[in-house]
Amino acid sequence: MLCVSNEKLVKYLAITLTIMVCITRISMAAGEIMLGISVLIGLVLFYKERNEIKLSNEIKGYCVAALVLFLCTVPSVILGENPLNSIREFLNMWIWRFSVFILIVFFIKKRLYLVNMLYAFLVVFGVDCLTALYQVVTHMTDRGWGFGSNMLAIAGIMCMVFPIVLVILCDKRFDRKLKHAAVFTLTCTIIGLLSNNSRGAWLTCFVVGPVAAWKYIIQHVKYILAFVLVIGVVAGFFISQPTYSSRLLSVTNTTTNTSNTHRLLLWRSCIDMYLDHPVGGIGLGNFQKIYENRYRYPDETEHLSHAHNNFMHLLAETGTFGAVGYIGFVLYFLITSFKSWRRHQDPYDILVFTTVLSFMGLFGQIEYIIDNSSAVRIFWFLLAVLLQMKQSDKQVVD
Repeated sequence: MLCVSNEKLVKYLAITLTIMVCITRISMAAGEIMLGISVLIGLVLFYKERNEIKLSNEIKGYCVAALVLFLCTVPSVILGENPLNSIREFLNMWIWRFSVFILIVFFIKKRLYLVNMLYAFLVVFGVDCLTALYQVVTHMTDRGWGFGSNMLAIAGIMCMVFPIVLVILCDKRFDRKLKHAAVFTLTCTIIGLLSNNSRGAWLTCFVVGPVAAWKYIIQHVKYILAFVLVIGVVAGFFISQPTYSSRLLSVTNTTTNTSNTHRLLLWRSCIDMYLDHPVGGIGLGNFQKIYENRYRYPDETEHLSHAHNNFMHLLAETGTFGAVGYIGFVLYFLITSFKSWRRHQDPYDILVFTTVLSFMGLFGQIEYIIDNSSAVRIFWFLLAVLLQMKQSDKQVVD
């Protein structure tokens, strides 16, 4: 591999990472293998280009914010009840999966590669959403999960993809190839949202979609009309479909809806765990066993394995340090990307904002999504590709 030119190695890296992100929800094992190959290629590239690697100050800042989050969970590894399990979880969550982001921002700079990587993912994910529809239509389930096995994982990914395809369609800076993919994927994502039946995903997309697209909506009459039409169609659909309208309204039901009541009990347990272990928590990766044995309230009869909430889960497992690190990470990404968007009106900035807001923030309040292997790798993939596309655009302008 050392004999292969750097240019070819970068191309191979782009291919293996794209295959990884496209198949990770179909086969976790195959996705892990492709990521392993990508890491090996990356190590060779790092050795060969170790004196030439350059990152923008913006990307350096994002990397530091991620590093701070990771370091803030170290006390939970040291002070937790099962350090070996916590070390394994730490390496998996923060090193292995984050390698996707590092490999892209370090080595993949050519816009053609970035466009093709995003294009391939969007098309495959569109098929993923159609698979969820097939599962519902054929009565395999009443809530489609697509290629994966977790219905909330595909919901979290849809929350990230929805604003991305909206902006690709509206902004002239995106390639025609991506616009064609966006038409297909937007249609499929809407179908997926209805087939998956996730209330959290509906509400998250209702927030992040307008946040991402409002600038384009207010500037063009046709977009205003399209927006009003879409809102009318969606409202009419929910009003005319009692099943969907009753499910949406059940969001506020904290008495008879077990999904809601069990989450509330679960979060009470998280606070109990935090109060007993305020500094470093119970230890990263130790939630399920300790919760079940010592902290589960009798009325929580589903015996849930995680907190269904990014913040609450990290609060319990990593204590004050981890919770502060998580909040700092989210705020840094949101504030930095939004400030940059205000200054430059760059579509990539608003998409970094909505990707973090939806995945780490809004949807992360009803699901512990940051420990879903496939979804997290897709999260880092999308962030890195968006940031690198922004850098490639700046180089063209310069």
